Amino acid sequence: MSGLLCTSRAREVLVQLTSMRTVVAIVWQAVPPGNAHSQSSFFAMTADRQERLGRSDTDQLDAYASLAHMAFIDSLAAMTEGDRRWRQTVAGFLTMRAVDAWRRPALDGSDSSIPWHPQMTAGARRAIEEIDAQHAIRLALYRVVEGLGETSPAAPHHLLVGLIGYGRALEFEAEWALAIDVHETVLEHAEWAQDGHCAGQAALRLGFGHRVLARHDVALGWYRRAEQIGIASGELGTELRGRIGIGKVALERGNYSLARVLLEEVERTAEEAGHVEERSQALHELSDIAFRAGDHTRALHLLHEALGGYTIQADRDRALNDLAVNFVELGLLDAARDAYLVVLATAQEQSTRWLAMLNLLTVVGPAGDRAAVERYRQELMDAALPPGLEFAFWNQLGTAYAALGDVEAAEAALTRAVAIAREHRLHGREFEAERQMAQLAESRSVGSRSAPIAAPEAVEIAVAVRDLRLQVCRGA
Repeated sequence: MSGLLCTSRAREVLVQLTSMRTVVAIVWQAVPPGNAHSQSSFFAMTADRQERLGRSDTDQLDAYASLAHMAFIDSLAAMTEGDRRWRQTVAGFLTMRAVDAWRRPALDGSDSSIPWHPQMTAGARRAIEEIDAQHAIRLALYRVVEGLGETSPAAPHHLLVGLIGYGRALEFEAEWALAIDVHETVLEHAEWAQDGHCAGQAALRLGFGHRVLARHDVALGWYRRAEQIGIASGELGTELRGRIGIGKVALERGNYSLARVLLEEVERTAEEAGHVEERSQALHELSDIAFRAGDHTRALHLLHEALGGYTIQADRDRALNDLAVNFVELGLLDAARDAYLVVLATAQEQSTRWLAMLNLLTVVGPAGDRAAVERYRQELMDAALPPGLEFAFWNQLGTAYAALGDVEAAEAALTRAVAIAREHRLHGREFEAERQMAQLAESRSVGSRSAPIAAPEAVEIAVAVRDLRLQVCRGA
Protein backbone atom coordinates (compact mmCIF):
# COMPACT_ATOMS: atom_id res chain seq x y z
CA MET A 1 0.00 0.00 0.00
CA SER A 2 2.94 2.35 0.48
CA GLY A 3 3.38 2.70 -3.26
CA LEU A 4 -0.17 3.97 -3.52
CA LEU A 5 0.59 6.89 -1.24
CA CYS A 6 3.69 8.16 -3.03
CA THR A 7 1.90 10.80 -5.12
CA SER A 8 -0.93 13.22 -4.43
CA ARG A 9 -2.78 11.85 -7.47
CA ALA A 10 -2.56 8.32 -6.09
CA ARG A 11 -3.79 9.50 -2.69
CA GLU A 12 -6.75 11.14 -4.42
CA VAL A 13 -7.51 7.86 -6.21
CA LEU A 14 -7.41 6.00 -2.92
CA VAL A 15 -9.94 8.38 -1.38
CA GLN A 16 -12.18 8.08 -4.41
CA LEU A 17 -12.03 4.30 -4.48
CA THR A 18 -12.87 4.20 -0.78
CA SER A 19 -15.84 6.48 -1.41
CA MET A 20 -17.04 4.09 -4.13
CA ARG A 21 -17.90 1.27 -1.71
CA THR A 22 -21.53 2.32 -1.35
CA VAL A 23 -21.79 2.80 -5.11
CA VAL A 24 -20.48 -0.72 -5.72
CA ALA A 25 -23.08 -2.07 -3.30
CA ILE A 26 -25.85 -0.21 -5.10
CA VAL A 27 -24.71 -1.46 -8.50
CA TRP A 28 -24.80 -4.99 -7.09
CA GLN A 29 -28.41 -4.39 -6.07
CA ALA A 30 -29.16 -3.20 -9.61
CA VAL A 31 -28.11 -6.56 -11.10
CA PRO A 32 -31.21 -8.72 -11.74
CA PRO A 33 -31.81 -11.22 -8.90
CA GLY A 34 -30.82 -14.72 -9.90
CA ASN A 35 -28.77 -13.52 -12.85
CA ALA A 36 -25.62 -15.32 -11.86
CA HIS A 37 -23.77 -14.36 -15.02
CA SER A 38 -24.35 -10.66 -14.40
CA GLN A 39 -23.33 -10.93 -10.75
CA SER A 40 -20.25 -13.01 -11.42
CA SER A 41 -19.08 -10.85 -14.34
CA PHE A 42 -19.50 -7.67 -12.29
CA PHE A 43 -17.56 -8.98 -9.35
CA ALA A 44 -14.93 -10.52 -11.60
CA MET A 45 -14.46 -7.02 -12.99
CA THR A 46 -14.28 -5.57 -9.46
CA ALA A 47 -11.89 -8.26 -8.24
CA ASP A 48 -9.67 -7.67 -11.26
CA ARG A 49 -9.46 -3.98 -10.39
CA GLN A 50 -8.72 -4.80 -6.76
CA GLU A 51 -5.94 -7.14 -7.84
CA ARG A 52 -4.39 -4.45 -10.03
CA LEU A 53 -4.47 -2.02 -7.11
CA GLY A 54 -1.57 -3.96 -5.66
CA ARG A 55 0.63 -3.11 -8.65
CA SER A 56 2.44 0.07 -9.65
CA ASP A 57 0.91 3.54 -9.41
CA THR A 58 0.45 3.65 -13.18
CA ASP A 59 -1.51 0.42 -13.19
CA GLN A 60 -3.59 1.63 -10.27
CA LEU A 61 -4.55 4.80 -12.11
CA ASP A 62 -5.25 2.85 -15.30
CA ALA A 63 -7.59 0.58 -13.34
CA TYR A 64 -9.35 3.57 -11.86
CA ALA A 65 -9.69 5.32 -15.22
CA SER A 66 -11.22 2.22 -16.83
CA LEU A 67 -14.48 2.83 -14.98
CA ALA A 68 -17.32 4.31 -17.01
CA HIS A 69 -18.82 7.73 -16.23
CA MET A 70 -15.89 8.90 -14.15
CA ALA A 71 -17.48 12.32 -13.66
CA PHE A 72 -20.14 10.72 -11.46
CA ILE A 73 -17.54 8.71 -9.53
CA ASP A 74 -15.41 11.82 -8.97
CA SER A 75 -18.45 13.76 -7.81
CA LEU A 76 -19.48 11.02 -5.37
CA ALA A 77 -15.94 10.75 -4.08
CA ALA A 78 -16.07 14.39 -3.03
CA MET A 79 -19.26 13.86 -1.02
CA THR A 80 -20.54 12.04 2.01
CA GLU A 81 -23.80 10.10 2.02
CA GLY A 82 -25.41 12.96 3.89
CA ASP A 83 -24.70 15.44 1.10
CA ARG A 84 -27.90 16.80 -0.46
CA ARG A 85 -26.61 15.85 -3.93
CA TRP A 86 -25.64 12.28 -3.02
CA ARG A 87 -28.90 10.54 -3.88
CA GLN A 88 -29.42 12.27 -7.22
CA THR A 89 -25.81 11.59 -8.23
CA VAL A 90 -26.03 7.90 -7.33
CA ALA A 91 -29.31 7.66 -9.25
CA GLY A 92 -27.73 9.37 -12.23
CA PHE A 93 -24.73 7.04 -12.16
CA LEU A 94 -26.92 3.94 -12.05
CA THR A 95 -29.11 5.27 -14.84
CA MET A 96 -26.13 6.00 -17.08
CA ARG A 97 -24.72 2.51 -16.42
CA ALA A 98 -28.09 1.07 -17.41
CA VAL A 99 -28.00 3.16 -20.59
CA ASP A 100 -24.54 1.78 -21.36
CA ALA A 101 -25.70 -1.79 -20.93
CA TRP A 102 -28.76 -1.07 -23.13
CA ARG A 103 -26.81 0.42 -26.01
CA ARG A 104 -23.50 -1.43 -26.11
CA PRO A 105 -24.73 -4.64 -27.79
CA ALA A 106 -25.72 -2.44 -30.74
CA LEU A 107 -22.28 -0.87 -31.04
CA ASP A 108 -19.66 -2.76 -33.02
CA GLY A 109 -16.55 -3.79 -31.19
CA SER A 110 -17.75 -2.94 -27.69
CA ASP A 111 -18.41 -5.13 -24.70
CA SER A 112 -20.41 -4.57 -21.56
CA SER A 113 -19.21 -5.66 -18.15
CA ILE A 114 -22.86 -6.00 -17.07
CA PRO A 115 -25.02 -7.49 -19.86
CA TRP A 116 -28.30 -5.71 -20.50
CA HIS A 117 -31.42 -7.05 -18.84
CA PRO A 118 -34.77 -5.22 -18.53
CA GLN A 119 -34.52 -5.53 -14.75
CA MET A 120 -31.35 -3.42 -14.88
CA THR A 121 -33.55 -0.34 -14.49
CA ALA A 122 -34.94 -1.66 -11.19
CA GLY A 123 -31.91 -0.48 -9.22
CA ALA A 124 -31.95 2.87 -10.99
CA ARG A 125 -35.65 3.28 -10.26
CA ARG A 126 -35.12 2.52 -6.57
CA ALA A 127 -32.38 5.14 -6.43
CA ILE A 128 -34.51 7.69 -8.29
CA GLU A 129 -37.33 7.20 -5.78
CA GLU A 130 -34.97 8.42 -3.06
CA ILE A 131 -34.78 11.87 -4.73
CA ASP A 132 -37.12 14.63 -3.55
CA ALA A 133 -40.41 14.28 -5.41
CA GLN A 134 -40.35 17.91 -6.60
CA HIS A 135 -36.81 17.81 -7.97
CA ALA A 136 -36.44 18.29 -11.73
CA ILE A 137 -33.66 15.69 -11.87
CA ARG A 138 -36.02 13.02 -10.53
CA LEU A 139 -38.47 13.60 -13.40
CA ALA A 140 -35.66 13.74 -15.97
CA LEU A 141 -34.21 10.41 -14.78
CA TYR A 142 -37.61 8.74 -14.78
CA ARG A 143 -38.03 9.75 -18.41
CA VAL A 144 -34.68 8.14 -19.24
CA VAL A 145 -35.41 4.79 -17.55
CA GLU A 146 -38.85 4.69 -19.14
CA GLY A 147 -37.20 5.33 -22.49
CA LEU A 148 -34.94 2.31 -21.99
CA GLY A 149 -37.97 0.04 -22.02
CA GLU A 150 -39.70 1.77 -24.91
CA THR A 151 -36.83 2.49 -27.32
CA SER A 152 -34.68 0.31 -29.55
CA PRO A 153 -30.92 1.04 -29.69
CA ALA A 154 -31.29 1.07 -33.48
CA ALA A 155 -33.87 3.89 -33.31
CA PRO A 156 -32.93 5.71 -30.10
CA HIS A 157 -34.33 9.20 -30.71
CA HIS A 158 -36.87 9.10 -27.87
CA LEU A 159 -34.27 7.99 -25.33
CA LEU A 160 -31.66 10.47 -26.56
CA VAL A 161 -34.12 13.34 -26.17
CA GLY A 162 -34.68 12.18 -22.59
CA LEU A 163 -30.94 12.08 -21.94
CA ILE A 164 -30.52 15.60 -23.31
CA GLY A 165 -33.28 16.67 -20.92
CA TYR A 166 -31.37 15.07 -18.05
CA GLY A 167 -28.21 16.85 -19.15
CA ARG A 168 -30.02 20.18 -19.17
CA ALA A 169 -31.40 19.49 -15.68
CA LEU A 170 -27.82 18.92 -14.51
CA GLU A 171 -26.79 22.23 -16.08
CA PHE A 172 -29.58 23.96 -14.18
CA GLU A 173 -27.95 22.58 -11.01
CA ALA A 174 -24.49 23.79 -12.19
CA GLU A 175 -23.31 20.15 -12.41
CA TRP A 176 -21.21 20.88 -15.47
CA ALA A 177 -18.97 17.81 -15.41
CA LEU A 178 -21.93 15.45 -15.07
CA ALA A 179 -23.81 17.21 -17.87
CA ILE A 180 -20.77 16.88 -20.13
CA ASP A 181 -20.62 13.15 -19.36
CA VAL A 182 -24.29 12.71 -20.29
CA HIS A 183 -24.02 14.71 -23.52
CA GLU A 184 -20.93 12.76 -24.58
CA THR A 185 -23.00 9.57 -24.27
CA VAL A 186 -25.80 11.16 -26.32
CA LEU A 187 -23.43 12.27 -29.07
CA GLU A 188 -21.72 8.89 -29.34
CA HIS A 189 -24.96 7.00 -29.81
CA ALA A 190 -26.66 9.69 -31.91
CA GLU A 191 -23.84 9.67 -34.44
CA TRP A 192 -23.89 5.87 -34.54
CA ALA A 193 -27.67 5.95 -35.14
CA GLN A 194 -27.34 8.86 -37.62
CA ASP A 195 -29.67 11.04 -35.55
CA GLY A 196 -28.47 14.45 -36.75
CA HIS A 197 -30.81 16.45 -34.52
CA CYS A 198 -29.72 14.86 -31.25
CA ALA A 199 -26.07 14.81 -32.32
CA GLY A 200 -26.21 18.52 -33.03
CA GLN A 201 -27.94 19.32 -29.74
CA ALA A 202 -25.39 17.26 -27.80
CA ALA A 203 -22.45 18.95 -29.53
CA LEU A 204 -23.90 22.39 -28.68
CA ARG A 205 -24.35 21.41 -25.02
CA LEU A 206 -20.79 20.09 -24.92
CA GLY A 207 -19.52 23.37 -26.31
CA PHE A 208 -21.52 25.24 -23.70
CA GLY A 209 -20.34 23.08 -20.81
CA HIS A 210 -16.67 23.34 -21.69
CA ARG A 211 -16.98 27.09 -22.30
CA VAL A 212 -18.49 27.59 -18.83
CA LEU A 213 -15.49 25.71 -17.41
CA ALA A 214 -13.17 28.01 -19.43
CA ARG A 215 -11.92 25.15 -21.63
CA HIS A 216 -12.12 27.35 -24.67
CA ASP A 217 -10.09 25.24 -27.09
CA VAL A 218 -12.30 22.23 -26.34
CA ALA A 219 -15.47 24.33 -26.52
CA LEU A 220 -14.42 25.75 -29.88
CA GLY A 221 -14.00 22.23 -31.26
CA TRP A 222 -17.48 21.21 -30.14
CA TYR A 223 -19.10 24.35 -31.54
CA ARG A 224 -17.41 23.75 -34.90
CA ARG A 225 -18.59 20.16 -34.80
CA ALA A 226 -22.16 21.31 -34.10
CA GLU A 227 -21.95 23.71 -37.04
CA GLN A 228 -20.82 20.88 -39.33
CA ILE A 229 -23.52 18.53 -38.04
CA GLY A 230 -26.09 21.22 -38.74
CA ILE A 231 -24.83 21.65 -42.29
CA ALA A 232 -24.75 17.89 -42.92
CA SER A 233 -28.23 17.29 -41.47
CA GLY A 234 -29.81 20.36 -43.03
CA GLU A 235 -30.69 21.90 -39.65
CA LEU A 236 -30.00 25.61 -40.00
CA GLY A 237 -30.78 26.28 -36.35
CA THR A 238 -28.00 23.95 -35.19
CA GLU A 239 -25.61 25.43 -37.74
CA LEU A 240 -26.33 28.99 -36.58
CA ARG A 241 -26.05 28.10 -32.89
CA GLY A 242 -22.69 26.50 -33.58
CA ARG A 243 -21.51 29.75 -35.18
CA ILE A 244 -22.87 31.75 -32.23
CA GLY A 245 -20.82 29.52 -29.94
CA ILE A 246 -17.71 30.19 -32.02
CA GLY A 247 -18.42 33.90 -31.68
CA LYS A 248 -18.81 33.55 -27.90
CA VAL A 249 -15.41 31.88 -27.62
CA ALA A 250 -13.85 34.69 -29.67
CA LEU A 251 -15.52 37.21 -27.37
CA GLU A 252 -14.21 35.53 -24.21
CA ARG A 253 -10.71 35.51 -25.70
CA GLY A 254 -10.92 39.25 -26.30
CA ASN A 255 -11.16 39.07 -30.10
CA TYR A 256 -14.08 41.49 -30.32
CA SER A 257 -13.72 42.26 -34.04
CA LEU A 258 -13.95 38.59 -35.05
CA ALA A 259 -16.84 38.01 -32.65
CA ARG A 260 -18.74 40.99 -34.09
CA VAL A 261 -18.31 39.82 -37.70
CA LEU A 262 -19.45 36.27 -36.88
CA LEU A 263 -22.44 37.36 -34.81
CA GLU A 264 -23.64 40.05 -37.23
CA GLU A 265 -23.57 37.48 -40.04
CA VAL A 266 -25.58 35.03 -37.92
CA GLU A 267 -28.09 37.76 -37.01
CA ARG A 268 -28.66 38.61 -40.69
CA THR A 269 -28.97 34.97 -41.75
CA ALA A 270 -31.33 34.14 -38.87
CA GLU A 271 -33.57 37.15 -39.64
CA GLU A 272 -33.78 36.23 -43.33
CA ALA A 273 -34.62 32.60 -42.49
CA GLY A 274 -37.13 33.48 -39.78
CA HIS A 275 -35.13 31.84 -36.97
CA VAL A 276 -36.23 34.07 -34.10
CA GLU A 277 -34.44 32.27 -31.24
CA GLU A 278 -31.10 32.19 -33.05
CA ARG A 279 -31.43 35.87 -33.98
CA SER A 280 -32.14 36.71 -30.34
CA GLN A 281 -29.04 34.81 -29.25
CA ALA A 282 -26.90 36.70 -31.75
CA LEU A 283 -28.36 40.04 -30.64
CA HIS A 284 -27.68 39.10 -27.02
CA GLU A 285 -24.00 38.45 -27.70
CA LEU A 286 -23.72 41.63 -29.81
CA SER A 287 -25.04 43.51 -26.79
CA ASP A 288 -22.16 42.10 -24.77
CA ILE A 289 -19.71 43.52 -27.32
CA ALA A 290 -21.42 46.91 -27.07
CA PHE A 291 -21.27 46.74 -23.28
CA ARG A 292 -17.56 46.02 -23.26
CA ALA A 293 -17.04 48.93 -25.65
CA GLY A 294 -18.84 51.20 -23.18
CA ASP A 295 -21.91 51.78 -25.38
CA HIS A 296 -24.44 50.87 -22.70
CA THR A 297 -27.46 52.47 -24.35
CA ARG A 298 -26.92 50.41 -27.51
CA ALA A 299 -26.31 47.30 -25.39
CA LEU A 300 -29.61 47.92 -23.62
CA HIS A 301 -31.52 48.24 -26.89
CA LEU A 302 -30.00 45.04 -28.31
CA LEU A 303 -30.83 43.15 -25.12
CA HIS A 304 -34.39 44.43 -25.06
CA GLU A 305 -34.88 43.29 -28.64
CA ALA A 306 -33.33 39.89 -27.86
CA LEU A 307 -35.58 39.51 -24.82
CA GLY A 308 -38.63 40.02 -27.00
CA GLY A 309 -37.63 37.11 -29.25
CA TYR A 310 -36.71 34.59 -26.57
CA THR A 311 -39.21 31.85 -25.73
CA ILE A 312 -36.96 29.73 -23.49
CA GLN A 313 -37.12 30.92 -19.90
CA ALA A 314 -33.44 30.31 -19.17
CA ASP A 315 -32.49 32.60 -22.07
CA ARG A 316 -34.90 35.27 -20.83
CA ASP A 317 -33.38 35.03 -17.34
CA ARG A 318 -29.89 35.66 -18.68
CA ALA A 319 -31.09 38.58 -20.82
CA LEU A 320 -32.86 40.18 -17.86
CA ASN A 321 -29.70 39.81 -15.78
CA ASP A 322 -27.64 41.50 -18.49
CA LEU A 323 -30.21 44.30 -18.76
CA ALA A 324 -29.54 45.00 -15.10
CA VAL A 325 -25.78 45.16 -15.67
CA ASN A 326 -26.36 47.95 -18.17
CA PHE A 327 -28.79 49.71 -15.83
CA VAL A 328 -25.96 49.93 -13.28
CA GLU A 329 -23.64 51.54 -15.82
CA LEU A 330 -26.37 54.05 -16.73
CA GLY A 331 -26.92 54.93 -13.08
CA LEU A 332 -30.37 53.30 -12.89
CA LEU A 333 -29.60 51.41 -9.69
CA ASP A 334 -33.22 50.91 -8.60
CA ALA A 335 -34.04 49.35 -11.97
CA ALA A 336 -30.95 47.13 -11.71
CA ARG A 337 -31.97 45.96 -8.25
CA ASP A 338 -35.48 45.18 -9.51
CA ALA A 339 -34.11 43.07 -12.38
CA TYR A 340 -31.62 41.19 -10.20
CA LEU A 341 -34.28 40.38 -7.60
CA VAL A 342 -36.61 39.04 -10.30
CA VAL A 343 -33.84 36.77 -11.63
CA LEU A 344 -32.84 35.67 -8.13
CA ALA A 345 -36.44 34.71 -7.36
CA THR A 346 -37.41 33.05 -10.64
CA ALA A 347 -34.35 31.83 -12.60
CA GLN A 348 -34.25 28.11 -13.37
CA GLU A 349 -30.48 27.82 -13.59
CA GLN A 350 -28.33 27.90 -10.47
CA SER A 351 -25.57 29.70 -12.36
CA THR A 352 -27.97 32.49 -13.37
CA ARG A 353 -29.09 32.91 -9.77
CA TRP A 354 -25.44 33.09 -8.69
CA LEU A 355 -24.82 35.71 -11.37
CA ALA A 356 -27.75 37.82 -10.16
CA MET A 357 -26.51 37.61 -6.58
CA LEU A 358 -22.94 38.61 -7.38
CA ASN A 359 -24.18 41.44 -9.57
CA LEU A 360 -26.29 42.71 -6.68
CA LEU A 361 -22.94 43.63 -5.10
CA THR A 362 -22.75 46.51 -7.58
CA VAL A 363 -26.07 47.83 -6.26
CA VAL A 364 -25.74 47.34 -2.50
CA GLY A 365 -22.14 48.64 -2.48
CA PRO A 366 -22.96 52.11 -3.86
CA ALA A 367 -25.99 52.14 -1.53
CA GLY A 368 -23.57 51.89 1.40
CA ASP A 369 -25.06 48.61 2.62
CA ARG A 370 -21.94 46.84 3.88
CA ALA A 371 -23.97 44.18 5.71
CA ALA A 372 -25.58 43.11 2.41
CA VAL A 373 -22.17 43.08 0.68
CA GLU A 374 -20.76 40.78 3.37
CA ARG A 375 -23.86 38.55 3.30
CA TYR A 376 -23.65 38.03 -0.46
CA ARG A 377 -19.87 37.64 -0.26
CA GLN A 378 -20.12 34.84 2.29
CA GLU A 379 -22.81 32.97 0.38
CA LEU A 380 -20.86 33.17 -2.89
CA MET A 381 -17.59 32.19 -1.23
CA ASP A 382 -19.25 28.90 -0.28
CA ALA A 383 -20.51 28.26 -3.84
CA ALA A 384 -18.69 26.10 -6.40
CA LEU A 385 -18.46 28.84 -9.02
CA PRO A 386 -17.12 28.01 -12.48
CA PRO A 387 -14.21 30.20 -13.71
CA GLY A 388 -16.28 32.87 -15.47
CA LEU A 389 -18.51 33.40 -12.45
CA GLU A 390 -15.57 33.22 -10.07
CA PHE A 391 -13.98 36.08 -12.00
CA ALA A 392 -17.22 38.06 -11.96
CA PHE A 393 -17.58 37.55 -8.22
CA TRP A 394 -14.16 38.98 -7.38
CA ASN A 395 -14.53 41.77 -9.92
CA GLN A 396 -17.92 42.85 -8.60
CA LEU A 397 -16.77 42.46 -5.00
CA GLY A 398 -13.90 44.83 -5.77
CA THR A 399 -16.36 47.33 -7.21
CA ALA A 400 -18.57 47.06 -4.11
CA TYR A 401 -15.69 47.55 -1.69
CA ALA A 402 -14.46 50.55 -3.66
CA ALA A 403 -17.92 52.10 -3.48
CA LEU A 404 -17.81 51.58 0.28
CA GLY A 405 -14.45 53.37 0.41
CA ASP A 406 -12.49 50.24 1.42
CA VAL A 407 -9.68 50.69 -1.10
CA GLU A 408 -7.43 47.96 0.33
CA ALA A 409 -10.17 45.31 0.11
CA ALA A 410 -11.09 46.54 -3.38
CA GLU A 411 -7.51 46.20 -4.62
CA ALA A 412 -7.23 42.69 -3.18
CA ALA A 413 -10.47 41.56 -4.83
CA LEU A 414 -9.60 43.06 -8.22
CA THR A 415 -6.12 41.55 -8.10
CA ARG A 416 -7.73 38.16 -7.51
CA ALA A 417 -10.07 38.77 -10.46
CA VAL A 418 -7.14 39.54 -12.78
CA ALA A 419 -5.33 36.37 -11.63
CA ILE A 420 -8.39 34.19 -12.37
CA ALA A 421 -8.83 35.76 -15.81
CA ARG A 422 -5.18 35.13 -16.68
CA GLU A 423 -5.26 31.57 -15.36
CA HIS A 424 -8.23 30.67 -17.57
CA ARG A 425 -7.27 32.85 -20.55
CA LEU A 426 -10.37 35.05 -20.16
CA HIS A 427 -8.63 37.89 -21.95
CA GLY A 428 -11.72 40.06 -22.37
CA ARG A 429 -12.43 39.77 -18.64
CA GLU A 430 -8.80 40.47 -17.83
CA PHE A 431 -9.01 43.79 -19.72
CA GLU A 432 -12.17 44.64 -17.76
CA ALA A 433 -10.58 44.01 -14.34
CA GLU A 434 -7.39 45.86 -15.27
CA ARG A 435 -9.50 48.85 -16.34
CA GLN A 436 -11.22 48.77 -12.95
CA MET A 437 -7.86 48.68 -11.20
CA ALA A 438 -6.61 51.63 -13.24
CA GLN A 439 -9.72 53.62 -12.28
CA LEU A 440 -9.16 52.69 -8.65
CA ALA A 441 -5.55 53.84 -8.77
CA GLU A 442 -6.56 57.11 -10.43
CA SER A 443 -9.56 58.06 -8.32
CA ARG A 444 -9.05 55.74 -5.31
CA SER A 445 -12.68 54.73 -5.68
CA VAL A 446 -14.15 52.71 -8.53
CA GLY A 447 -17.62 53.45 -7.23
CA SER A 448 -17.15 57.22 -7.18
CA ARG A 449 -17.23 57.79 -10.92
CA SER A 450 -20.28 59.67 -12.10
CA ALA A 451 -22.85 57.75 -14.10
CA PRO A 452 -24.01 59.06 -17.48
CA ILE A 453 -27.50 60.46 -17.86
CA ALA A 454 -29.75 57.63 -19.04
CA ALA A 455 -31.58 58.08 -22.31
CA PRO A 456 -35.40 58.26 -22.11
CA GLU A 457 -35.64 54.90 -23.89
CA ALA A 458 -33.51 53.31 -21.17
CA VAL A 459 -35.82 54.73 -18.51
CA GLU A 460 -38.83 53.23 -20.31
CA ILE A 461 -37.18 49.80 -20.21
CA ALA A 462 -36.39 50.31 -16.53
CA VAL A 463 -40.05 51.06 -15.81
CA ALA A 464 -41.06 47.83 -17.60
CA VAL A 465 -38.62 45.87 -15.42
CA ARG A 466 -40.03 47.50 -12.27
CA ASP A 467 -43.52 46.38 -13.31
CA LEU A 468 -42.16 42.87 -13.84
CA ARG A 469 -40.76 42.81 -10.30
CA LEU A 470 -44.13 43.89 -8.91
CA GLN A 471 -45.82 41.06 -10.83
CA VAL A 472 -43.35 38.56 -9.35
CA CYS A 473 -44.01 39.93 -5.83
CA ARG A 474 -47.76 39.63 -6.28
CA GLY A 475 -47.33 36.10 -7.61
CA ALA A 476 -45.33 35.13 -4.53
